[in-house]
Amino acid sequence: MHPLTLPMLAATLLGLAACATTRPFDTARYDARTNPAEVAENPEFYTDAAFLWGGVIVNSVNTQNGTQIEVLAYPLDSSQQPDTDLTPGGRFLVTDERYLETLDYAPGRLLTVGGALTGTREGQIGDASYVYPVIRPDGLRLWPKDSQRNDPQFHIGIGAVFGR
Repeated sequence: MHPLTLPMLAATLLGLAACATTRPFDTARYDARTNPAEVAENPEFYTDAAFLWGGVIVNSVNTQNGTQIEVLAYPLDSSQQPDTDLTPGGRFLVTDERYLETLDYAPGRLLTVGGALTGTREGQIGDASYVYPVIRPDGLRLWPKDSQRNDPQFHIGIGAVFGR
């Protein structure tokens, strides 16, 4: 074997691993098929259920008890990223006992959450009353700001990108 072959092979494998999408949540633990709108219609049916939901952050606020995040839900794609090209499935609240930086969890960012339903909360969207399912997260995945689906999702190439 040529002496440079092993380092080149290692670099190639590391490069491919860096491009791979990780699945942050074990789908066997969560219901990813039922959306927040369905839960809001019949919350008593989903008592003690755990869900895998995602969407676009509408609002986040720090309170005395932690952080509350309002999310407009979208179906998740195969990498568990919210697919904003599809029809939204209602809204939900994430209540985390930790202090989360609201500048990071800002409106417009994509978020995926796995956690237990703790109930519902009455709220308002404009002048309309709304029932929000409330999730206590086991895990959160805040997607990078540039992960929105503005350009094609298929790329082939070797090299670097400068001055984006």
